[in-house]
Amino acid sequence: MTSLSFRSGDIRTQYYIATSNAFQEDSSECLMDLASTKCGKYGHLQSVMSTPVSGSVRLVCAPHNDPDPRVIFISNNLASKIMFCTVEEVSPGVTESIYSERTLIEGDYVVLERAPSLSKYNIQPLRVLYWGEDCMRIHTKVFSYFHRDYDRDEGHIYALGNFESIQ
Repeated sequence: MTSLSFRSGDIRTQYYIATSNAFQEDSSECLMDLASTKCGKYGHLQSVMSTPVSGSVRLVCAPHNDPDPRVIFISNNLASKIMFCTVEEVSPGVTESIYSERTLIEGDYVVLERAPSLSKYNIQPLRVLYWGEDCMRIHTKVFSYFHRDYDRDEGHIYALGNFESIQ
């Protein structure tokens, strides 16, 4: 997949060419090139919009009845793809404005949101545990807050990067 800035620059260049040729005989060819760059099989929208969203509950979600309802089971494979920023801790309790990027690890905390958030129960804090399958397992009690359905509603996971966020 090409980077967003590269594709945007490519599209901008094609806009300039199409604009300069707007009143000439070959303008339709320039417009067709521009349209295929934006929307074609290998176009900008295809490369941006067709990628899987890491951490989306829309992938596959299964219920669990673990004694602790505040746990979300995520596969190691999926957890390794969810990146977030954290503040570096210089010594216990002392942080500096140094940020690092890392993946989810077992024991991290996340906030699970069912979009659109219609009530305070549609945002649930959960602790991450690993399991072997490539889907997420969420407790049935947490799903009851999300109106008890597994019908492919949209959901988002936000990783909490520091201790203050967890508190």
